[in-house]
Amino acid sequence: MNRTHTQRPGFWGLAVGMVLCLYSLALGQESLAELTAAAKKNNVEAQYKLGRAYELGLGTPISLKDAVEWYRRAARANHAPAQLALGSIYAAGAGVKQDWREAARNFQAAADAGLPEAQCRFAFCLARGLGIKANPAEAVRYYEKAAEKGVLEAQMQLGEIYYNGEGVEKDYRVAFKWLLRAAERGLPEAQYRVGSFYLLGQGDVKRDLVEAHKWFILALPLGRDDPHKLPEKMATLYRMTPEQIQESFKRAKEFKPAG
Repeated sequence: MNRTHTQRPGFWGLAVGMVLCLYSLALGQESLAELTAAAKKNNVEAQYKLGRAYELGLGTPISLKDAVEWYRRAARANHAPAQLALGSIYAAGAGVKQDWREAARNFQAAADAGLPEAQCRFAFCLARGLGIKANPAEAVRYYEKAAEKGVLEAQMQLGEIYYNGEGVEKDYRVAFKWLLRAAERGLPEAQYRVGSFYLLGQGDVKRDLVEAHKWFILALPLGRDDPHKLPEKMATLYRMTPEQIQESFKRAKEFKPAG
């Protein structure tokens, strides 16, 4: 059941577009011309919005070169969302040469300004030594900041870190706390890990096959179990009764992700 601290496929590739949308989803009432005029007059928020417009093709053809230019201007003025966006672009190598040093520098600036997503990104850099000297203990500190503010990826990573004892003392109780938070919000990978806790009775978690099977059912989108064979597996390997299996399906059906 032991797993290393991993990054799920596509995390950085999706980050560029997804992170930007966390701060605003549209240009609002401002036209591209109005934003451009304001940006040229050093309006930092306009510079950021203009960078986003070019990045996502909002009201203009996509131009990563122009996006980077306007993000840089806003980032130099300590605009935290622009720093986060610029860091994501450098991390992904989208329209620019991949540069983890620039990514980490921008992530740190935005993280220290209090942006939870940036705290998670900077923690990843610290954990892996990407663009900055590896510092697992400091990575945990930034992950905890982000996790407390509800960043799903940070909660998942903290669970793995405490489970494996990476930069911290191994602690199944703390690992379960963070994995459960992510699982309750609907993250299949965390749901699978929580199921494993109940299956094995690790840490302070009492062994509960019904609860374990519930979480394994919810984690089926991961593809680790065949949905048609999972009940048979639980019945033959773990000797669950038909009533227990039925109850686990009932619990899974009643599950609603936390907000």
